[in-house]
Amino acid sequence: MIDSPYAPYFTPGCMYVTCTTFGRQAALQDPHAAHLLESVLRELGRRYSFQTVGHVILPEHAHLLLDPGAGATLDRTMRGLFATFERGYLEMMGLPQGAPVWQRAYRAARVEGLKEFADRLDYIHYNPVYHGLVAHPEEWLQSSYGVWIERKVYKLGWGWVQPENLTGKRWE
Repeated sequence: MIDSPYAPYFTPGCMYVTCTTFGRQAALQDPHAAHLLESVLRELGRRYSFQTVGHVILPEHAHLLLDPGAGATLDRTMRGLFATFERGYLEMMGLPQGAPVWQRAYRAARVEGLKEFADRLDYIHYNPVYHGLVAHPEEWLQSSYGVWIERKVYKLGWGWVQPENLTGKRWE
């Protein structure tokens, strides 16, 4: 795996995070909401010095692969993400401030090694196909898949069938 195309992008300490909308409502289905979430991730990344290595935003949940920085803890980062997105989302949708958008609990796991990093990144990018939202990963625009195509980690056609390394894996 040392010659892995993923190797230049792996940093020990990466965190895999799943966050879910309140009541699993499809709050992220609107492309504007997904764009807002991506913007908030970029803004908080600058503020807290972390990098979003990979992401997918589905109608009722999002998976993130974060490379932590020295500026904040994961909990502080996620609280900032929830609060900043929620304010913007409620305003954008004309909903009253204070209405819940996120389940406050999120799931997080430290990525243990390059193989797990590759598997989790693949899981993120295959997730819209897994959920039956699209037939091919490149059809789902609310993800980092295009960036990884540009980096030549994936070739067109990747994920048109379930990758072998994801058989039996489910990280929700």
